Amino acid sequence: MKKSLIGIIGIVSLLFVRCGEQETNEEGINMTSTSSNVIEEQSRGDSIITTNEIELPNEKESLVDKNFIESLNSDKFCYVGQFEALDFDYESGGMQSNNITIQFDSVINDTLIYGHSIVAGNLRSFNGSVLIDHNYWEVDVKEPGDDKYDGQFIMELNETILSGKWYANDSKLEVPIREFELKSEMFEYNPNLMLKIGWFNLSQFGKLKDGEAYYEEGDEVYYDELVETLTEASSEINASTQILTKKDLENLYKTDLEIIRNTIYARHGYSFKNRKIRNIFDRYVDWYIPFSMDVSKKLTGLEMKNITLIKRYEKHAETYYDSFGR
Repeated sequence: MKKSLIGIIGIVSLLFVRCGEQETNEEGINMTSTSSNVIEEQSRGDSIITTNEIELPNEKESLVDKNFIESLNSDKFCYVGQFEALDFDYESGGMQSNNITIQFDSVINDTLIYGHSIVAGNLRSFNGSVLIDHNYWEVDVKEPGDDKYDGQFIMELNETILSGKWYANDSKLEVPIREFELKSEMFEYNPNLMLKIGWFNLSQFGKLKDGEAYYEEGDEVYYDELVETLTEASSEINASTQILTKKDLENLYKTDLEIIRNTIYARHGYSFKNRKIRNIFDRYVDWYIPFSMDVSKKLTGLEMKNITLIKRYEKHAETYYDSFGR
């Protein structure tokens, strides 16, 4: 990277800050608290400037697109997309793909970069080196290493696209290498967002035995004659905008109730740890962005009331659908 270029664009002390998300207790179904590292303030003597303090260079001097810098300054700015297994073996387990959100938090002396990722209900900090040339960045960062799923990101940032690969520290993991191409997004809570899924069989989220999906309840094993089901109701009821009643919920399947409730959390950007719920939102909901580890203080009064009611019906609802009739 040319020093003369850095002097021209004044990007030496560029820092983007987003709203730091704190980890919290569970919000979805059977959630467990995450073991992520919350990003801490850097207490060192290097030059660090918050985004609110950035002064853009004069238009004639700047070689970096002004709109690009302004978007980075937003606390809602992030990169989102699929975190894909580069070489996936269904027999070995693991997840072929999850949604991942990556955000950068600071750049120090134009060479060190700090940030974090949110994926599968886990927030992990990272830091490393950055090479900046116009709107093109080369980023090489590592996670702390105290989690079995930690690794190294090697990324390229070109305006609106962040792409690259992740390499696990433990090469024996089910998925040791992942790749991604993420698009820039601005996260915003919208209570009117709805699922567009319709009816489908959730057997794909169960276990496989002799090529068939099955579920275990105690000593009993259920095959295709009983399948876990998501119906149109999950796409028709909005628990963020309407007061729900007994009539709305009493005949719904358990999975429908779970999804209606968790769609509230999804609208607020909650990152799900529960595998079944995460699969649905990661794979079938195009507006979903895993943006936060704690949305409890962001829920509206209406949403909290509906969550309480839905949970009451979940306890007694049927889990499985009889393929020959209810």
